[in-house]
Amino acid sequence: MWRSDDVCRPNTGFFQNVGTTRRRGLELGASGSAGRLSLGASYAYIDARFRSAFTEHSPNNSAADANGDIQVGPGDRIPGIPRNIFKLRAAWRAADAVDLSAGMIAAGSQLARGNENNQDARGRAPGYAVFDFDARWRFARGWELFAEVDNLFNTKYETLGILGRNFFNGPGRTFDANAAASELFLSPGAPFGAWLGVRYTLGT
Repeated sequence: MWRSDDVCRPNTGFFQNVGTTRRRGLELGASGSAGRLSLGASYAYIDARFRSAFTEHSPNNSAADANGDIQVGPGDRIPGIPRNIFKLRAAWRAADAVDLSAGMIAAGSQLARGNENNQDARGRAPGYAVFDFDARWRFARGWELFAEVDNLFNTKYETLGILGRNFFNGPGRTFDANAAASELFLSPGAPFGAWLGVRYTLGT
């Protein structure tokens, strides 16, 4: 487990074993087709928890004591792991040489790193759902024209959260050590992206 005092110094810290943990859950999947249409869906439920008590240095956690330590107990959820993940995929063969497909991935909220005791009210990255689309046209033997779109609706979402200290609270967001404050830092997901290209496959 990685421990670091604050986000502005990401290369300072150390690893420490925290006893036992437990991950249990359920994974379901189904797929089928009807004519030119095929569908696939999967769902995963993950319950990841600490099984041992330990003390962690997390000074940006609102529940930390005067030394910046928090107490993590058996049953506290492990940060960075969404409980629920749902995926859906649909593909349609529009013509013998043309395939269209669309997909969605939805993930539930996850606890932020630094909130291993699950007691910081801010320490959670919200859930999200993003969609993608792609099209393929095999216009000649071995040749394929493809188009791909990620994050079709340009959804703003975050894939990770970490409790840290923001030193850029001065005028105009300038550096000011005296105005530093504990905050939740979020890692943004990829924005809308589109690609168009031609692919040739040998031996086809």
